[in-house]
Amino acid sequence: MLVLMVFIGLCVVLTASSVSAASTVYVNATGGNDANTGTSDSPYQTIAQGISGVDENGTVYIANGVYNGTGNTNITIDHNISIIGQSQTGTIINGTGTNWIFKILSGVTVNINNLTFTNATTTGNGAAIHNSGTLAVGDCTFTGNIATGSYPYDFGGALYNDGTVTNVIGCTFTNNTASSLGGAFLNYMGTINNITGCTFTNNIATAGGALYNYGGTITTVNGCNFTNNTATGAAGAIASYNGGITSNVINCTFINNAAKDIDGCGGAIALWNTGTLNVHYSSFVNNTAPQGNAIYNFDGSVNAKDNWWGSNNPVWTILISRSVDHSTWLYMTMNATPNTINNTQSSLITVSFNNRYNGATVIAFDPSTGHIPDGTLVTFTSTLESFNPMATTVNGIATALFTAKHAGTDYLNANTDDQTVSTLLTVNQGPTVTTVGGVSSYAGQNVTLTANVDCHGNPVNEGTVTFTIGSTTLTPVTITNGLATINWTIPTTWTAGNYTIVADYSGSSNYLTSTNGTNLTVTPNPTAVTVGGVSGYAGHNVTFTADLVDSNGNPVTDGQVTFRVNNTNIGTVDVSNGVATLQWTIPTNWTAGNYNVVAEYSGSSNYLASINSTLLTLQPSSYLYLNTTNSNSHPTVGDTFILTYKLSNSGPDNATNVIMSFQVPAGLEFVNATVDNGTVTYNPVNRTVTWTLTNVEVGDPYLYLTVKALGSGSYSITPTITSETFNQNNDPLTPFSISVQSQNNSNSNTVNAASTTKTVPMQTTGMPIAGLVLAILAVLGGVFTPRKK
Repeated sequence: MLVLMVFIGLCVVLTASSVSAASTVYVNATGGNDANTGTSDSPYQTIAQGISGVDENGTVYIANGVYNGTGNTNITIDHNISIIGQSQTGTIINGTGTNWIFKILSGVTVNINNLTFTNATTTGNGAAIHNSGTLAVGDCTFTGNIATGSYPYDFGGALYNDGTVTNVIGCTFTNNTASSLGGAFLNYMGTINNITGCTFTNNIATAGGALYNYGGTITTVNGCNFTNNTATGAAGAIASYNGGITSNVINCTFINNAAKDIDGCGGAIALWNTGTLNVHYSSFVNNTAPQGNAIYNFDGSVNAKDNWWGSNNPVWTILISRSVDHSTWLYMTMNATPNTINNTQSSLITVSFNNRYNGATVIAFDPSTGHIPDGTLVTFTSTLESFNPMATTVNGIATALFTAKHAGTDYLNANTDDQTVSTLLTVNQGPTVTTVGGVSSYAGQNVTLTANVDCHGNPVNEGTVTFTIGSTTLTPVTITNGLATINWTIPTTWTAGNYTIVADYSGSSNYLTSTNGTNLTVTPNPTAVTVGGVSGYAGHNVTFTADLVDSNGNPVTDGQVTFRVNNTNIGTVDVSNGVATLQWTIPTNWTAGNYNVVAEYSGSSNYLASINSTLLTLQPSSYLYLNTTNSNSHPTVGDTFILTYKLSNSGPDNATNVIMSFQVPAGLEFVNATVDNGTVTYNPVNRTVTWTLTNVEVGDPYLYLTVKALGSGSYSITPTITSETFNQNNDPLTPFSISVQSQNNSNSNTVNAASTTKTVPMQTTGMPIAGLVLAILAVLGGVFTPRKK
């Protein structure tokens, strides 16, 4: 039982110990409480509680916020810890003008990161941090901190070290004040291994406006900027006193620092009482002091070789006071590669500070051994052309690309601080290339001629282009953004083919002339063919006429037209002055109707083919003729005989409204008349027989006329036939003759008469049907002239 009680008691003790301290604690000004356990989800409220609650070598994490007053200032750190803020700008410890912040005891190691120390005040040394132990500071801001008291307790407005500082990296010291020494930072008999990448601005002290090394050692100050720091006495930026050793100030910038006392010395740096300083590859610009604007050395040792003093030819009597080794210094050079270019080309302008000068010889060196601080500003100017106005150095080099826009020869200038260097650049007229776009169209059309002019691929904006097509030269055209265009109409008289286009660029003061050519292809001109309608009769000649014009309305002058009727090629004829004509005979067997007529133009080297159509209107036509036969070839007086009239139509069309009439001669007596088609009448008054047929098809209707011979003699019957349908039979009508013999003495009843058969052609009296009124029928009678024995 006793053993159990001892074990339980031991557990209680161990548990209590684990709650009271931890390797990592958290502090939050707004969400914490000092009664909490200090974990991330139960943070402390004050920094003091966090420091006291963390184990040896533990870490205190401070959240963003403003920390001031009790528990956050006047804190003495007595064990090894790391203090890390959430962010440099957001985690702020504010002394409110009444309190100092951290004091680190001897033998204690502290790392501090990502904090802002502001408005700390002390009547001793180091208002923000007083270090007597071992300190490393990174990415912190010290602003508005003040050390004000009675000498020697007014050193180091922000940071005071009498122990060891291993590193101060990436920190900013602004507007800190010490009423005596070291406006931002004082090293009193201590050691500072490394100050790198820090900025000291607007800090104030009686001596050492930014940094004061009193009898201690500062191994390296590298890549720091000292700007506008002020010492009311001496050493506007850095002071080294009483044997203090500042081994290496490298790649730092000293601008506008000042030692303002009437007897002040060392606008940037001052040494007294056997101090040591090595400063290289740094820049000293516009620092001021009654003695030594840049460096003052009372009785120490200063090696200030290979620095930039704001000029290639520094005025040492102003910059340096007393013994300072400045036997070589950085020298600014400038060159253009290449130094002769054509307009629109570029030249690389290089400003280099990687040159060592001893007053007589300039020797270039490898910047890997050191160089002027990166970010040194170089301003470029030129009367030739404005170009990249500013550049900053990288590894001692600043570059700019000069691109010419005008021809000429002049200097390019580069300025840094009080030094301007120049290099001569020649810009020749730029060679140009003119390209011309091909054009294709036909005569009479408006085309756009285009020329592009460039110089090394850059569009030209000066000068004119003159286009010449064949022997025709056009008005010059101004170039805009490398382009010249003009609208022009191809003459209507130009035949198809290729014509040379030449584009001549005039050049200018900045560009050379150039020329180029291409082809204008005049293509065959579109044509239009019109063909008039034609009307005719089968077997008759008709004339087809095709009229041809080009797109400009001008007559086509060459080529051929092929005519087709009803898909049958009827002939090909040449075009003359825009007209093609062809005479053709309509086949006799074609019937009335409309027939398609196509006129197809073949085209030529100058003209495109075209086609059109019309109608051939074929009027109805027939071919009427008569065959007459006599039943008694030798009639005698008193005989009755039959005359047979056969009306024939050989086409091609039916004959309409046909009237055949004739007069029975005196001496022949009309007996009767019959027909197998149509109607027949006899007018005894005028002895006229009229045969009327509404339609005579292709065939043979008959009229049978019976007459009686009353007297001997020769009788002639001449028929007349009319038709509403055009008759192609143009042969003259032949009368039908009958010879009647007298009776013989024996009073025989036999009459000897010649039997005849005659074909009587139809008289052409018909008219075309379309648009005409049926012609008046004329009745013509036969004439009988009796001849008695």
